[in-house]
Amino acid sequence: MKHSSHHPLLAAFILLTTGVSIVHAGRIDDVLESIVKVGSKVDTTTIKSLDDLFEQALKKRNLSIPKSSADEIVALRKLARQLDVTDPSVLKVLDDIPAGQQRKIAVVLMDGAGTVKKGVPDIVARGRLLQLDEAGDILVASSRHGDVFSREASFLRKAFDAGTIKATAGRTAGTFADFTRMMVSPKGKRYWQFWNHAGIRKHWKKLAAAGVIGWFLYDPDFFIDGAGDLTERGFNAIRNLAGDVVASAFRGLFVPTPGKEWEYGLGLLSLSALGYGYLAWKRRWFPFSSTVKQEL
Repeated sequence: MKHSSHHPLLAAFILLTTGVSIVHAGRIDDVLESIVKVGSKVDTTTIKSLDDLFEQALKKRNLSIPKSSADEIVALRKLARQLDVTDPSVLKVLDDIPAGQQRKIAVVLMDGAGTVKKGVPDIVARGRLLQLDEAGDILVASSRHGDVFSREASFLRKAFDAGTIKATAGRTAGTFADFTRMMVSPKGKRYWQFWNHAGIRKHWKKLAAAGVIGWFLYDPDFFIDGAGDLTERGFNAIRNLAGDVVASAFRGLFVPTPGKEWEYGLGLLSLSALGYGYLAWKRRWFPFSSTVKQEL
């Protein structure tokens, strides 16, 4: 991604959430390119355009959709008040934003800034997060996915810094930039849904150490299909790298390793027999007892 020093609009919103300025930030045009230019084949459940993202940001904060240039200014001012924006330099930037697309971008970024502030309350952690080159994507993705995204982004950035994200043998691990980029892409809703899967949350450390997290960040479409469901090859990759127990968390049942089905089957039969025996003893299930008594 290209960068522009001290872009006034993006810098203003980062100033809004952190109280500090930035040296580099993603250019707005670059940040929004992947969500504005979307083809007709995109699932209707995903956000298709800047207009959708803009309207979502306003509706989420109970603000009316502007019908004129004057309404756009009013919406920006109301949004600023909701976010307790009083810094004169920020307000000056808002007043100077051209009508149309630039103001829509401003609403999206401002909503994202407020969402990040809620998701990452610590001002130091928030400042570190939004001084990254990926700041623009973080603001847009936070506006799109909510404050949980900003918490996840902060956590993942720390994991990369600590070297927790490993690569599998012969494969390149994805980067933090890949994470933010995929979450603002047309398929971002599907990727975010998978990222929040209970299996990933429960076994995150094991998946990161095994290289699954890094692989997903580099090639998410290997793991999920067009509906956002785990693919068979993705499931097999998780099982091969992280083991059967971890993989079973993605299917809701324990799926045996190929070639060992008989071992699992025997184990299940044994457990069933033990269970039935216990219930028979507990509830006095003795099918031949009545016959014996009659003979006596």
